[in-house]
Amino acid sequence: MKVLYLHKYKVENRVSENISKYNAPHKYRVYSDFMQTEKIDLPTGKREIENCLNLFRDGLPELEIEIVDKIKQGLREDLFLFAFPYTKPANKIFNDELQTIIKRNFIDAIDISACFFKKKELNSTKLKRKLSDEALSEYYGIDKAKLENLIKGKQISTLLLIDDVYSNGNTFTSMELAFKEITHDFLVIGAVILKMPDDATTRFSLPAKHKQ
Repeated sequence: MKVLYLHKYKVENRVSENISKYNAPHKYRVYSDFMQTEKIDLPTGKREIENCLNLFRDGLPELEIEIVDKIKQGLREDLFLFAFPYTKPANKIFNDELQTIIKRNFIDAIDISACFFKKKELNSTKLKRKLSDEALSEYYGIDKAKLENLIKGKQISTLLLIDDVYSNGNTFTSMELAFKEITHDFLVIGAVILKMPDDATTRFSLPAKHKQ
């Protein structure tokens, strides 16, 4: 699957890279995890999380221009299906903003996110390897009747899967497998803000400024 992205971590600086509009969704998860596992004190964690949210919100106008341009270059069509994966409520703020951007700029595109359902929990961000297709087929399913009702009579050939962070492709692949149980006549493309390095083995590492 081709994945369109705005920014990619380099292996050597994914931990030390300063918070920006591009990596804010990932850094937000990192600091949330630090607080839950007590790797960082609560006031510091809350301050860093607020910094992530502020930088993301401040950067939204530029992000909107960049991601719309990237999608238009990759799809070259206005009528397509799109879907977001299930996201924990605490992290939904980022994909909620992305969904607003897509709907505002691609008014003919059809959101089929509600057609997907989770069969098992899949925390792709913390996984350190790509799972097999057989394993990934157990995580996402799709409501065939709901999907057919949305696309009936329409000539569509592309499905765009959208997320804020792309770690190893497990989530997108699981959704693609579920979708292709119904039809193989679609081109499936991914679009994200941040792409993790291909050989990243440590997703959650403590930045040097917070190490004891």
